[in-house]
Amino acid sequence: MRKEFIKLRKASVQSQKFWRARLAKKIFEYMRRDVASIRIQKHVRAHSARKAYLQEKHNEQFLESQTRWRQHRAYAAYKQQQKASLILQCLWRARIARKELRKLRMEARETGALKEAKDKLEKRVEELTWRLDVEKRLRADLEEAKSHEIEKLQSALQKMQENLKEAHATIVNEKEAAKLAIEQAPPKIVEVPVIDNAKLEELTTQNKELEEELSTFKQKAEDLENKLIEFQKQSDELSQETQEQASKVIQLQELVERLESKIATFESEIELLHNNSALAIQAVVTPEMNQTTIIEEFDKGHQLEEVKTVNEQVVVPPVKNLSKQKSQQIQED
Repeated sequence: MRKEFIKLRKASVQSQKFWRARLAKKIFEYMRRDVASIRIQKHVRAHSARKAYLQEKHNEQFLESQTRWRQHRAYAAYKQQQKASLILQCLWRARIARKELRKLRMEARETGALKEAKDKLEKRVEELTWRLDVEKRLRADLEEAKSHEIEKLQSALQKMQENLKEAHATIVNEKEAAKLAIEQAPPKIVEVPVIDNAKLEELTTQNKELEEELSTFKQKAEDLENKLIEFQKQSDELSQETQEQASKVIQLQELVERLESKIATFESEIELLHNNSALAIQAVVTPEMNQTTIIEEFDKGHQLEEVKTVNEQVVVPPVKNLSKQKSQQIQED
């Protein structure tokens, strides 16, 4: 029994040993396969990751080349548009500058004509003032001469009136004396009336002469009065003419002042136009300076940022819009 038990125990131990060895071999094989599969998976995953990395790197290089090509194409198109817009702007600004130059020349001619007109008006004013002074002097001289002549005529008229009164008085006295002599003379004497008739004839002739002188004096007085009236009319006309010439002189002085103000405004406008033309020339020069800065910084590798800054600084419209604007402005002109 004991031997059988020992045999059974040995057989069970050996079978256990065999099965345990087989189990260990299976476990080892399983573990070896597991490690091999893990290693294979690791290598496969590493290969796929390397392949994906290389593909991604290739894609990145391709995208970078695409971006560089697109940048180059966009920059070339931008430069072409900028060049075309600069040419159009230069042509348009040259046209505007020519217009302004033509306008400046016309204004310069107008200012020259205005200066000539001003000089002529100043000469005219000087002539009129000189004539006015001369006419004032002549008027004063004429008034003095008229006053002297009027005084002379008045004194002559008074003398004539006194002479006329004296002649009337002498005629009346002689008539009375002749009447008294005729009344007192005797009727028998014949020679006395003859003498009286001779005296009467003399007196009548003297009376006629005195009457003629009186009529001549009266006519002279009327002529003097007419001359006085004419002198007064002439003096009134001269005063009116002097007033008119004084008003003309004032108007001419006002016109000269207006012309001076116009010349001053024209000169200020010409200075403003010169300043505007200088600013336009500076505006033409600044885009070229910005263009040079773009090219330098594109060579350094900052092309995109510089293009953004330049687009922010200088807004250049597209060629189509510029051509449309130019055609519209030409139609408006």
